[in-house]
Amino acid sequence: MSRKAFAVKADVTLRLKQRYLEALAETGIITYAAKRAQIARQTVYDWLEADPDFAQRHAEAIVESTERMEAEAYRRAVVGIEKPVYYRGEPVGTITEHSDGLLQFMLRARKPETYRERIDVNSKVSAQIDVAPSDVIALVLEHLTDDDLSRAADALLGSGGDPDGARAGAPGEPGNQARP
Repeated sequence: MSRKAFAVKADVTLRLKQRYLEALAETGIITYAAKRAQIARQTVYDWLEADPDFAQRHAEAIVESTERMEAEAYRRAVVGIEKPVYYRGEPVGTITEHSDGLLQFMLRARKPETYRERIDVNSKVSAQIDVAPSDVIALVLEHLTDDDLSRAADALLGSGGDPDGARAGAPGEPGNQARP
């Protein structure tokens, strides 16, 4: 590419970027701004990735559009909008309408700790469950292994499970003494 062709392309690109950034500052919408600049959305993302200066100016345009939207929201919420009043089809005056919803939204955005919606998630639950003790015992026993049952019996009976203190084992094992 010749120097002249390169310079022309660079100049066109600069003008397209400027046109896009102006539209973005006005609307805050990437797709709409790209259409107004007659470029593809992907071109914007390519420029953002390749050109730090463009990325900075893009961020500034977004801030500008946001401030423009805030100003319009303030105007509608606080200053109000003049609307005509008709009587028998003829205009007889105007009335100023304010947007309570916009005002609430703006207050929540500015001071969420004060104006956020509060939802009480605390609740009390009470219930009475009638269960027979034998049902509880049966349920517990279903989940115990034979070893668990044996240890429980040993603990309840003491002395290794023999109420007389002698352990029933195989012949010749300690604790397998004859009872008097």
